[in-house]
Amino acid sequence: MPLFSVQWAVEVLSAQLIGSPDTVVESVSIDTRTLQPGALFFALTGEHTDGHRFLQQAAERGAVAAVVKTPSDDLPIPQIVVPETLRALGDLAAHYRRRFPIPLVGITGSVGKTSTKELTAALLRARYATLSNPKNLNTEIGVPLTLFQLTPHHEVAVLEMGMRGLGQIDRLAEIASPTIGVITRIGYAHIELLGSREKIAEAKSELLTRLPAEGIAVLPTECDFLPYLRSRVPSTCRIITFSGTGAPADVSVKPLEVGDSGCPRLALDLHGQRHMVQMTALGAHQAHNAAAALAVALALEVPLEEALTALSRWSGAEGRMTSRRAQNGACILDDCYNAGVESMLAALQTLSTLTGPEYRVAVLGDMKELGDFAPEAHRMVGQAVAKIGVRLLITVGNLAQQIAEEARRNLQAGATLLHQHFTTSEEAAKNICMYVRPSDTVLIKGSRAMQMEQIVSALTGTPIGETHA
Repeated sequence: MPLFSVQWAVEVLSAQLIGSPDTVVESVSIDTRTLQPGALFFALTGEHTDGHRFLQQAAERGAVAAVVKTPSDDLPIPQIVVPETLRALGDLAAHYRRRFPIPLVGITGSVGKTSTKELTAALLRARYATLSNPKNLNTEIGVPLTLFQLTPHHEVAVLEMGMRGLGQIDRLAEIASPTIGVITRIGYAHIELLGSREKIAEAKSELLTRLPAEGIAVLPTECDFLPYLRSRVPSTCRIITFSGTGAPADVSVKPLEVGDSGCPRLALDLHGQRHMVQMTALGAHQAHNAAAALAVALALEVPLEEALTALSRWSGAEGRMTSRRAQNGACILDDCYNAGVESMLAALQTLSTLTGPEYRVAVLGDMKELGDFAPEAHRMVGQAVAKIGVRLLITVGNLAQQIAEEARRNLQAGATLLHQHFTTSEEAAKNICMYVRPSDTVLIKGSRAMQMEQIVSALTGTPIGETHA
C-alpha cells in the first residue's frame, strides 16, 4: 500500500531532491537485509556503520528512493538530501503520524516498559485495531519505523519509549505525539548516565510535558516521585493513578495469591467495586503492569469485562519471565532480556513461589549502567537470594560475584549455598547443562549486555534467534 510520494517527503523535510519527485513509497527501511521493494531507504550513520555504503545495494533490492546526507553520483533512484538522516527519519515519521488522528499511548519508566506495552496493547485489541512497536523498538529509530506501519485500519497505537539521557524521551514524544502518557515507575535504570533518580524522573517525565491539552497522564501512586510527576503534567490534562499493590488509586490492583503455577490471582478495586481475575502470566509483579494497562484501557472505554478477559489470557512478553522447558525436563524461567535491581528482586520472588529451595537455581548476570549504585544493588540481590534460599547460585560477570558474596554473608543458620561463577554468558552456556537437574526450576536473568539468552538456548536447545531479538 502506498504510504506517500517522494515529493511529499521532500516538502515535509524541506530537502533537496535529485531525481524524479513522482515516485511512490510503499515502506521505509534502514537495513538492506530486510528491505522490501518499494521502500524509501534511509542511509543512517552510526559508530560502526554508514548506510551510504549500501545505497547501491538498496537500489538493487528494490528501494525506490533514498534519504542521504551525501548524495551518490551514480545512484539510479531519487535521492532526498538532508543535513542529518536520523533527524529526517524522525521528522518524516512525525508528519506521517499526524495523518492519523487516533489515540497514541506512550509508555516509559525504569521497570516494566515492554511488559506494560504488550499488556496494554493486548487489552486495547479487545475493542480496537491496535498498532504497537514490535519487541522493544523504542528508540529514535524504532519509534519512527513503527509509526510508518500506521494504516487507516488502525484505531489506536501503543508505543514503548526508551531513553539513555535527558532529551531523548522528549524527542520521541515530539515524533509520536502521544495523547496518553504512562510512567511505569522511577527506579535506578541508567543511573550511571544520569547520576540520580531525580534526573531519571526528569528524563522520564519529558513524556508528560509533551501531552496535548486534552491528554491523559497515567501515573503510579506508590512512586515517591508522584508529586513531581504530577507537576510535569499540563494543567488541562486528566491524571489517572494506578497501584499494583492494592494501595488507594483510581485503578488499584492487588495480587491476592500466587499458586503453584506462579500466575497471580488479582483483585481490581474500581469505583468501590471489586473484580477478580486469574492471570496466565508469571509473577506477582504483573499486578503493577496490569494496573497501568487497565487504566489505559478504561480511559479509552474498553468495556471492563472485555479488558479483564484479555488480561486473563495474556501470557507475558517474550524473554520476560517466560516459562520454557529444558531438554532434560527442567523448568526454565526465561527473564533474561534485561535486568535492574527492582526486576531482579521481583524475579527472585517469583522463583520462590514456584518450588521449594532444594529445587531452585538462580543464574544471575551483571546489572549494568548503575554507576556508583552498582555494589549496593548487587548486594541487595544477594540478600534476596539468601532470604528465599536456592539450591544453586550461578553468577555471570564481574559485578555478579558480589551477589554471591552477599548471599553467603546473609545465609540463615545451618543453610548452605552452592555457587558457580562464569566470566561470560558464553562460558556459562557451554557448562550450564552439567549443573541443572531435571527437577530444577531455573531463573535466568541479567542485563541486556550480558546476552543471557545464550544460556537459555543451551538449556532448551532452541536457537537464540527463534526466541529473542
